[in-house]
Amino acid sequence: MVQYRRGQVAMDSAALAAAAQLDRFAFVDDNTIQLNPADAVAAATRYAQENGRGHVAVTGISVAGTQVFVYGTVTSPTIFMRIFGVNQVQLDLSARAELKYGITEEGQ
Repeated sequence: MVQYRRGQVAMDSAALAAAAQLDRFAFVDDNTIQLNPADAVAAATRYAQENGRGHVAVTGISVAGTQVFVYGTVTSPTIFMRIFGVNQVQLDLSARAELKYGITEEGQ
C-alpha cells in the first residue's frame, strides 16, 4: 500500500502540474482556453520523476484541450507472496486533471 500510495501521489502531482500549463498564445490571440501540450508533457514528466523517487515509471501522457491524463506503473516488493515465488508486483496508476485558472467561460 505504501508503494501504491507513493506512486499515486506522484501521478496526481504530475497531472496537476501539467494542467497548469495554459497555452498563453492561444489565450491572448483568440481567447481560447487550452493546454500547451509540449509544456504539459514536460511538466508531468518532471513532476513524476521528482515525486516518484525512482519507483514510478510514466507509461503515457495524453493532453486534449483542457484535460491531461497521466498513466504510470509502480513496482512494489511483496512480503507474504514470496512464499509462492512472487517477489514483486506491478501496479497500474492513472490520474486526470483539468485546466481551470478560475476561468469558467470565454471572455473572462
